Amino acid sequence: MKSTYYVFGKNGAAELKQSERNNNCAMQKLSNEIDHDMNVACGYDCFLFLQKDGNIMISKCETESNNCQNSSFTRPTIVSSIGSKESHHKEGLKYIQVDTSYARNYALTSTGHVYSWLTEKQDMPRTKEIDDNYPLEHYVPRPILLGEMNGHHISLISAGHQHCLALSSGGRVFAWGSNMHGQLGIGQTSGAASEYVNEPKIVPFPESTIVTKVSAGQYHSVALVNVARNCNKTDTTIFGWGNYQFLGKVKSTKRCRINPQEILSVTDKIKAMEEPDGPQRDKKKHIELRALSSGGFHTLALTKCGLVLAWGSGTYGQLGNGHTWDLTRHTVIVTQLRNVVQISAGLRHSLAIVQKPGESQRKLFGWGYNCNGELGLGSGDCDIRLQPYQITTINGNCKMIAAGYRHSICMMSGEQ
Repeated sequence: MKSTYYVFGKNGAAELKQSERNNNCAMQKLSNEIDHDMNVACGYDCFLFLQKDGNIMISKCETESNNCQNSSFTRPTIVSSIGSKESHHKEGLKYIQVDTSYARNYALTSTGHVYSWLTEKQDMPRTKEIDDNYPLEHYVPRPILLGEMNGHHISLISAGHQHCLALSSGGRVFAWGSNMHGQLGIGQTSGAASEYVNEPKIVPFPESTIVTKVSAGQYHSVALVNVARNCNKTDTTIFGWGNYQFLGKVKSTKRCRINPQEILSVTDKIKAMEEPDGPQRDKKKHIELRALSSGGFHTLALTKCGLVLAWGSGTYGQLGNGHTWDLTRHTVIVTQLRNVVQISAGLRHSLAIVQKPGESQRKLFGWGYNCNGELGLGSGDCDIRLQPYQITTINGNCKMIAAGYRHSICMMSGEQ
């Protein structure tokens, strides 16, 4: 069954003047030609769509002027694939996940390999493979295989602003790209933004840990980790590294955390659940975590019971707790939200899908920055939303969301 995508917000290249915002933030409906979707990714100025047949489609932002006035997104087109479809079937090669960053796109195959390509012709640092095969003046978007990651089978990828994380099926983490803020977690930082780590490097974790999920933010990274405690007990907690002020509880006077450090313990989680806005019953049930999403300067975590934790920068209300405080020492529960099934953190805004028990309806909520219309409210007013606000400009069931730099996308079930 075909799905319908709605895009709201702006290209990340520039800000609009206040007089232009309200008239240029209408929600855009993309073509209904995207069929059998598996994954959607929202980046700097484009969207990636992964279909069940293995094809990757891309939609880019087009602007008529430098200030993004009258910008719109192109009709989704298929990205050049690796070889022919016949060779794909013969080798059992199939894409299973896509993600996108400031200037790069990534695709993960069922064989555990990661491919990368530039969004378009740009003067950005690139891997040796791309430099050798595709000079900028002759660049066409075709995925190139990244270097082998010590023979590990990769099961998950996450792209940040200018870095990327890869998680193996055995719980090992690899990182590459910009390391200016220590966001690679490899024990050192680069001296300048132009200094890239081109080859994937392994991120060191304690021996008693197994990483189950990773999420790359603007200048920080987080991971969901199973930690072996005393008495053969295992606790699911969160580790973080990179720019410390966006990580939560990190006891450090340094600007960057260059190695993974536990930032959310069992004690912290219980304390967070005992906040005035948090539930007072079945506390043990609420400790379990199932998803992470890192935004520009904040991070969201989803519990198995449907609550959302948030920490990091709250300047634009993106933490959803009713304040604009930066929370660098503890987490908070996003107020008013219960029964959340999916989260996505953007540059300065956040999205969530809510589905109540026994109901088929999946509702979309947003909070934080909206000057570019990224919350889907139909206008680009600069009144930040400090708490979750239901987005009613679209009807139907919201199946999937992705929050980007200054725009967002929502996949609705069926044709609209």
